[in-house]
Amino acid sequence: MYTNDLKESRSNPEKLPGNEDDRTEMGLAIVGSLERALTDKRLSDTYLRKILQILVKSLFMEGGDNTAVEQFEAEYGMCSPSFLVLSPGNACNLRCTGCYADSTENTRALEWSTVDRMIAEKHYDCFFMVFTNGTLINE
Repeated sequence: MYTNDLKESRSNPEKLPGNEDDRTEMGLAIVGSLERALTDKRLSDTYLRKILQILVKSLFMEGGDNTAVEQFEAEYGMCSPSFLVLSPGNACNLRCTGCYADSTENTRALEWSTVDRMIAEKHYDCFFMVFTNGTLINE
């Protein structure tokens, strides 16, 4: 997969090699994470069913509809991002050197309405990765 994407990105003057390399590396990292999660049985049956429903629906039933992607590209002249990193709050109970998370008393956070417009539970076809230092997680 990496070799094919690399060849394509190098032969297409419309694609920026660094962006294509990053996209490929991100894809490989996700595949590796999913392989480990499946091997270790860390994904619930409900989660797996939902992923399959979304993939089957979007790829086979809707024929891989790219209307939104094409509209984005036409409007902005570039490919739409594959991933969105959203940090609804910057509060943290640690003070790690170099970390962007704010550990001061004046924590900032996005309004829930803003987060909901971007992504929330009612957006059934989106998946989340949660980043946490884990120090406040308990039973």
